[in-house]
This record gives sequence, structure tokens and C-alpha cells, in this order.
Amino acid sequence: MDWMEAKGKSYGEAVEALLLSLGADRSEVEIEELGQKRKLFGLGDKVYLVRGRLKKEAVDGKKHEDVSLETLSREIAKIGADLSETGNESKAFLEKILEGMDIRGADVRAVETGSALLLEITSGAGGRIIGRKGETLEALQTIVEIFATRHKGARYDVIVDTEGYRSRQQSRLVELAGEMAKKAVAKKSRVALKPMSSAERKVVHAALQEDSSVETRSEGTGDNRRVVIFPVK
Repeated sequence: MDWMEAKGKSYGEAVEALLLSLGADRSEVEIEELGQKRKLFGLGDKVYLVRGRLKKEAVDGKKHEDVSLETLSREIAKIGADLSETGNESKAFLEKILEGMDIRGADVRAVETGSALLLEITSGAGGRIIGRKGETLEALQTIVEIFATRHKGARYDVIVDTEGYRSRQQSRLVELAGEMAKKAVAKKSRVALKPMSSAERKVVHAALQEDSSVETRSEGTGDNRRVVIFPVK
């Protein structure tokens, strides 16, 4: 997997940002410290820079933990699984996008179940495909899902993944949600998480939906929108 870089006000914050971007635990990532630099033109506060990539055993050994992803992944292994016209066209559409991104030799495996399609990318450019905090991967999924829905003429769910990123990210967010919920209950006050994408916020909300000791809300706008956890009095 390609190296990814991250920064923060401290070394620990930079590492945390890197782990969130990779959707992985500290033990699964090879990390290098890149030193410090000023924010702009050598002025302002210093920021810490790090870079990292998944260890080979983490890439090879990770399996999809989300039920729907796991089901789809098992189906991928079935040789000769037929795709609908929409599935085939969506796969070809994603391959064309990857080619336009100059990502050569990428292999896209596809499987359908019901009204959902999983497109799993295998390449030597995982970092580029995932992007900062998963933004590139999320954009690819959105574009392909719009294409597939228009082609089918009805709502059609598409999951685009590479190197098990989505499963790792979901597991990490669920773990974070649990830790922050306990913190909110212990402090008897609200706890605000860092800004997240819409998809990430949905995972946190879902993870705490059955927890009667807390409730969650999204607050803020744009890139500053985040989940806030409130203890139930």
C-alpha cells in the first residue's frame, strides 16, 4: 500500500489523524516521523508530520467485518457469478475512472446481492484510491452509485472498497463511539467528536443507537459537522 501523510499539533495528534485516515489500529501501521514545520511561510505554530502505511500482514489478513460486506466478499469468491447489466456497466465505469486516474493494472472484482453491488479494487495504489480520510474512495463510491442508479432507473446501493479499508474504518469508528459514550456518561456532560464525513457520522450514530445511556446528534455545518454524544439523565 502507498504511504499516506498526516499532521497534527502534536506527534500523538498526527498519529491519530493518520490512523483515522487508514482506518487501522496502531499495531497495524508502519509509521515514520517526518519532523515539524511551520504552518505557512515559516510562520505560525509548528505542526508535526508523520507518514504511514498498512503493514503487509494487516493488508493480507484483514477480512470484512461488517455483515453485508462479509456476505458480499464471500460471494466474490464464487467463480462465474453472473452480474446484471447494471452491475457490468458499473464495474466498467469504475475501471474507466481508475484508468483516468492513471492507476494501471487495477483489478476490480464485483458481486451483486439483491439491490446492492460490491466493487472491490485490488491495486498497488491503495493510498491514492483511499485518499485523505477516505475522501477519494467515498467520492468514487458516490459517482458509481449515481451512475448505477441512473442506469437501473431505481435506487441501487454500491459499495466501493479497497484493501478492506471500509471494514477497518467501521470497526475503528464503532470502538471510538463506545469509548466516547463511556466518557460522556462518566463526565455527565456532552462529548463532541472530531469533524467527520456523513458516512462516518452514520456509523457512529448506528453504533450507539441501542445504548440507552446516551443519545447522539450531529452539529455544525460543512467540514465542521460532527457527532455530539449526550448522557441520558
